Amino acid sequence: MSPRIKKTRAFNVEQPLMFYKIVALSFLFLTIVLITVIVFMTSKRATITITTKEHPIDIEATVNVGDIEKQNNIEGSVTSTVIELSKTYYPTGNKQEEGVAKGTVTIYNESNRAQPLIATTRLLSKDDVLFRIKNKVIVPANGSVEANVYADKSGPSGDLAPQDKFIIPGLNEARQKDIYASSEESMRGGIKNVGILALTDVSHAKDQMRSLLKEKGIISFGETEIGNVAVYKMVQHVIEQDAEIGDEVSEFTLTGKATIAGVVYENAAIQDTADEAMSKHIIDDVSLIRVIDEPPSVSLERIDLETETAELIVYHSGVETLNPESKQLQKMLFFGKTKEEVRRYLLKLDNIYGVEVTFRPVWVSTIPYVPDHVQVIVKQVE
Repeated sequence: MSPRIKKTRAFNVEQPLMFYKIVALSFLFLTIVLITVIVFMTSKRATITITTKEHPIDIEATVNVGDIEKQNNIEGSVTSTVIELSKTYYPTGNKQEEGVAKGTVTIYNESNRAQPLIATTRLLSKDDVLFRIKNKVIVPANGSVEANVYADKSGPSGDLAPQDKFIIPGLNEARQKDIYASSEESMRGGIKNVGILALTDVSHAKDQMRSLLKEKGIISFGETEIGNVAVYKMVQHVIEQDAEIGDEVSEFTLTGKATIAGVVYENAAIQDTADEAMSKHIIDDVSLIRVIDEPPSVSLERIDLETETAELIVYHSGVETLNPESKQLQKMLFFGKTKEEVRRYLLKLDNIYGVEVTFRPVWVSTIPYVPDHVQVIVKQVE
């Protein structure tokens, strides 16, 4: 009897081949999916461009000088001086008359011997216009003195602009080189404008007188030491006039008396106060403050001469701008956000004027979670 032949062997061989084919195809599919995901993740990019603009800021701080019981107290000195001054002014005239020009000169003596000059001593300008000294003066050796002068002749020839040098003809030639005069203001009065003294004439003259009193007072304090600064204020003044509103005059004289107060302090102390006040302007790290190069300005607000204390107001300026290193601009804060979500978040912060978000490729719609794939750019505009 012959053996029976089994026909199922071919089927058994084909079954494992089919299994391995499915496994291989599955592995290939998963590999393609994984590569696609990797490519997707690595190609996703976002750029956030923030536009910022500097804007000016001004601070104001109070500083007390000499008052240890108050905050922001700094060391300093409080002094005062009394200044008296007389000056002749001229009304807005409606007719002219000849008169005698008058003015003031400074007489210098560059020799080692004092020089007396009697009243009517002649002074000759470079244009040969003759003036005379009104009162006797003594010019100290290696010094100077002021003297009132008047023109030798009436008329417009005496109305001179400030002169560099007047010679004194009465002195010998050698002394003329050492003793001479000059004027800082014009000689006036050769032609007089006669008119009705108006309120505006007096008001303008008093404004100028107040300025002159303060200027002369400041000069009298002298220079401050290196590193110190001074601020001055006219604390009281009286100005009297020798003519009344409505009088017909060719000139009028104002006599002023004023108390000028001065406060001397260390410049570094004021600078520190201004810098501290400026730093308090920042409430978080979103903003940066850049101080301008000019030093703070100071005004004298209050002064007490009896207690030698004063109150100063310090003003300083700078510019505020966005801090590109702010914690509120960290990349991780934008992960997963859409363009509109990024814009809404950033525009709530100070000093941000515009936001532009771009994605790559174009079909990307959210910020990637990879820091290296997110770029934050801060642009300054004028």
